Amino acid sequence: MERRLRVNCSRFAMLFLTVLRHRGIPVRKRAGFDWDGWIHEIPEYWDENRRQWVFVDPDPATRAPIRTFLARTRQADLTIADTDAIKPGEAFTPGFLAWRLSRAGQADVNQFKVHGHDGMSSVRVALLQDLDSMNKSELRTFDAWYELITAPFSQLDDSALNWLNDAAALIADSDARFNEMRTFYTTSAYGTTIHKRLLQSPS
Repeated sequence: MERRLRVNCSRFAMLFLTVLRHRGIPVRKRAGFDWDGWIHEIPEYWDENRRQWVFVDPDPATRAPIRTFLARTRQADLTIADTDAIKPGEAFTPGFLAWRLSRAGQADVNQFKVHGHDGMSSVRVALLQDLDSMNKSELRTFDAWYELITAPFSQLDDSALNWLNDAAALIADSDARFNEMRTFYTTSAYGTTIHKRLLQSPS
């Protein structure tokens, strides 16, 4: 009997990150929503020529053209075609952007979907996963280790909502406020809990 391995976008993203990091190319994982509104994870690499971060989706189920990247990984001089890149707010909406648009009433929150969540709860999951990834806490899609991500959204108080607003603002301006974003994350109860969990030895 033929055996197959079932994987999701997170696995494709992590494989892509591993290849680029092996090549010495700066890259990070991002979390958000795909063109159909489902939670999605993709890499974002640093394009030295353009001096900017660029989203790219290696999942063959969503971005068929990126399959050509697999052949290019064997080249000594690795390049990524412009046609493989996607723009924020189009094929992929990063978690911080979905949060800010939804909070401003500029997006229909019901279009964003995460299994076990709906509406702003889904957007919250993507925002926190995006914040994790921007701080090199590269979790699996459905890792949820803190009440800020597991509590019913209606139970979040103003303090929690303001913290999430601040997180989205820092990610949006992460190039200029990178150190501030790192400090914000690592000194927060949320970030501390995530780091402690990641450091735990498997049982």
